Amino acid sequence: MAGVERATAAALVAANRSEAASDASGRAASDSTDVRILHWDHRGEYGRGFAPSARLIQRAVEREESVIHVWSRPRPPAGARLSPSTDANLPRSLPRISPNEPTIVSEANLPQSNRSQSNATQPFTSQPFPSQPLPPHSPPHSLPGTAAPAPSADPQFTQSEDLDWAFCTPLTADPCRGWALYVAGKLAGGDAVTHDARDPADLRDEVKFVELTANMLTSLRRMRVLERKDASLRSFFSPVVLEALAEHDPEQILAPREVNVSVLFCDLRGFSRRSEASADDLLGLLQRVSRALGVMTHHILDQGGVVGDFHGDAAMGFWGWPLEQSDAAERACRAALGIQAEFAAAASDSTHPLANFRLGIGIATGRAVAGKIGTIDQVKVTVFGPVVNLASRLEGLTKHVRAPILLDPPTAEIVRECLSRDEARVRRVATVRPSG
Repeated sequence: MAGVERATAAALVAANRSEAASDASGRAASDSTDVRILHWDHRGEYGRGFAPSARLIQRAVEREESVIHVWSRPRPPAGARLSPSTDANLPRSLPRISPNEPTIVSEANLPQSNRSQSNATQPFTSQPFPSQPLPPHSPPHSLPGTAAPAPSADPQFTQSEDLDWAFCTPLTADPCRGWALYVAGKLAGGDAVTHDARDPADLRDEVKFVELTANMLTSLRRMRVLERKDASLRSFFSPVVLEALAEHDPEQILAPREVNVSVLFCDLRGFSRRSEASADDLLGLLQRVSRALGVMTHHILDQGGVVGDFHGDAAMGFWGWPLEQSDAAERACRAALGIQAEFAAAASDSTHPLANFRLGIGIATGRAVAGKIGTIDQVKVTVFGPVVNLASRLEGLTKHVRAPILLDPPTAEIVRECLSRDEARVRRVATVRPSG
């Protein structure tokens, strides 16, 4: 309202165009545009129920460009020179101002067939309540205590009481397709021609401002849609993957490729026995297991890893993809130490939900295929290769050697150089050949 000083009322509207029935001649038998007022505001003491023209909104939305209409013009002062729009001897049609200017629609350039069918058109008015749709053909009504709107003198667009001009600017982008900004105002009385909108072309500056506002609103809607999509993707992709997708081509990033990775497998011990003992409280057991898996994934993500998969009560994470990480093995070991420390702290508190859980962790480093892997019907972002199987086998050996974390030789060699003795000690346990 502040940007359009001559406006009396403005609204954000939504038009839902359904397929109209046709008569024998092929013309639409009825106007099937449903219009909802999402929000509206007014200036001064104009407190009547705002009734925008559904057909004006329909035309703007269908054409995807601004449409202006002036219903009436005050008689010019005696002796004043007539403007081209009021001179009956000049052409009746108004040309486009420029390719970027709005479409100009006025009573002067309406087809003769339309001007002669005013009795066939019912006036359109609306209730000023955003939650209710506006029927395309409603009897005139208004808020309690106000006069009913006067019948429209124009066969094309219905005129609201005390409003003499209006224009509608659509929002054409997908996030808000069907939305439009509707602005209406009154004509100045007397000789106040300098602030009057006697001709649709007089409103070109206002239309430009509203079109700029519509573009800004569209951009904000797009941003909110992207934020919602990003929030939903965070449940499926690790932050490091989302960052890579934002900066690079998604198809290229997610395409399976062979890379150097460090893989971590973490499994809860004794889960099967605990499941049998908690058969009467499976939901409670699920909550505890979910919390345990949450500890694993938290430390994997905190070290810049990717959660590749869940296997019942086990979680798998890997490093070195989608972007190369020279310290992938170090990150994997730091994640393992963080998981172990948190479970150890929980074990010291008998009331902690994770108090009775024990775990085993296996880490292996080598070549693997990482990316979008699966079938035509379903895919997931994970890692595939012998190094993944080796990490899983090492995790299974932890219960036999009674060590919470086991590493393969390449990982152990890297960790000896990266981690200090205060952080962790690496010692050789055995030389084994895991089954499979």
